[in-house]
Amino acid sequence: MKKNILLASLLLCGSISCASEVKNDTFIGLEVGKAKFTTTASSSYYGSETESVNEEYLSLRLGKVLDKGRVLASLIKYNTESGVSASSITGGYDYFLSTTSSFKPYIGANVGLAFRSFGDTSLDGFVYGVGIGGLISINDTTDIDIGLKYNLSTQNDSDDSYCYEDFDIDSVVKLGVAINFYF
Repeated sequence: MKKNILLASLLLCGSISCASEVKNDTFIGLEVGKAKFTTTASSSYYGSETESVNEEYLSLRLGKVLDKGRVLASLIKYNTESGVSASSITGGYDYFLSTTSSFKPYIGANVGLAFRSFGDTSLDGFVYGVGIGGLISINDTTDIDIGLKYNLSTQNDSDDSYCYEDFDIDSVVKLGVAINFYF
């Protein structure tokens, strides 16, 4: 797991530093939102069961705006039920569909690592997906970001936890609002 965290950190830092070559806006932001996790638990005895879980999240973001898009790194902490710990670290690129007004719609892609643990069970894996949204410029140093993301997940536990032979987090849908400060 430590190797995965180190690899993800290097990937995110590398993408931000590569973007630093372009003389545009660097930003830091804070995002809040709702996430809907779709999970599947299955066993040969009980069969298969799919469930959706809704959780709030808080994300710290760092990024760099380029000519036609932006690169973005996010550290996300989910507000889970008691005894459950969940977080993720992601990086991505958003392409601006328009850059001529104070509203910039975008489409994007992201990839990262996700971590969830409860009791002795740990669900660590990769997440990857797509997103859409828009930036609304408040002034030269601040904007509001509204976005919707759909991610697939490889988070899996297959050690007979809780009477199931296999427990997966299949997908995550997130709707969030962020404020970004440029420097």
